[in-house]
Amino acid sequence: GSASQLVAVAIAARYLGSYPAANEVFHDAVAADEKHFAAHLEWADTFLEKYAAGEAERDALAALEARPKDPDAHVLMARVKLEQNYDVPAANRELAAALECPLPT
Repeated sequence: GSASQLVAVAIAARYLGSYPAANEVFHDAVAADEKHFAAHLEWADTFLEKYAAGEAERDALAALEARPKDPDAHVLMARVKLEQNYDVPAANRELAAALECPLPT
């Protein structure tokens, strides 16, 4: 299926508590489209739920690369910075960047 369809399936698996299945389907979504913003954003969020901040950072960086002016990506990176080593200054920089992002129209 398309990356968007795979992301929807992975999110459903995550909500059902099947993290291994969600992880596998997120992997397939990124394999289908390595720059798919939602795949990276949701996969990073899943890693944060499972206290895997290192893996979350990889996908947060990919989300920021795909959409550098997206506030959700910056908020996600702020969460990663706090979870990894409680880097408050880095988290604050990400939150400031999120506030500078243009509002969606």
